[in-house]
Amino acid sequence: MLEETIFPEGFIVKGPGPNAPDFVKGKISIKVGEFSKFCANHANDGWINLDLLVSKSGKPYAKLNTWKKDGSAGGGQKSGGFDEGRYMPDVPDGDGDCPF
Repeated sequence: MLEETIFPEGFIVKGPGPNAPDFVKGKISIKVGEFSKFCANHANDGWINLDLLVSKSGKPYAKLNTWKKDGSAGGGQKSGGFDEGRYMPDVPDGDGDCPF
């Protein structure tokens, strides 16, 4: 069963600028008033979990991760709620390229 995609209001994800170095993966902008309301409506034990994804067209975006500790609401896996293979099966393991 497919879960409903809930996009976080007031939370915008953009790709890196054209002159950004390789280690810059993108930008996040938060419109505090809108995102505060979204958080108040969707908090799970005081937390909001967002998945950062890439659309088929290559545009980055965020969606609410609705996984809960008991494994309900939004699927996911009980070990952590995020199924890497479902989103980015070709993500390489750490390659030592981290700038810090």
